[in-house]
Order: sequence, then structure tokens, then C-alpha cells
Amino acid sequence: MMAVWFTMSFSYYGLTVWFPDMIKHLQMVEYASRTKVFNKERVEHFTFNFTLENQVHRNSEYYNDK
Repeated sequence: MMAVWFTMSFSYYGLTVWFPDMIKHLQMVEYASRTKVFNKERVEHFTFNFTLENQVHRNSEYYNDK
């Protein structure tokens, strides 16, 4: 009986560790699928009236922007 309780306690512990990690992984994959990457852009005289969420801007130049 002790062996059964011992293995069940480790399996429940394993599930309590695995499920949150799996949910976090699925959220990261879903976030990455919605992310847009912009490289080497030049933006002048532009007003941003929207959120820049899920956008990655690399090596870009911005002049007189709001």
C-alpha cells in the first residue's frame, strides 16, 4: 500500500508541475505567432494612434514621430 501511495504522490506532483509549464509554453507559442517583426524601416512625420503590442522593430529610424 505504501508503494502505491508513494507513486501516486509523485504522479500528482508531476502533473501539478507539468500543467502550468505546458500552459505557459502554449501561451508563448500563441504570442509568438501573433508577433510581427519589422526590420530597417524609416518612418518620418507619423502619428502612432494604435498600440505597438506584438510588434518588434529592429534597426529602424524614426524622425519627428508622435
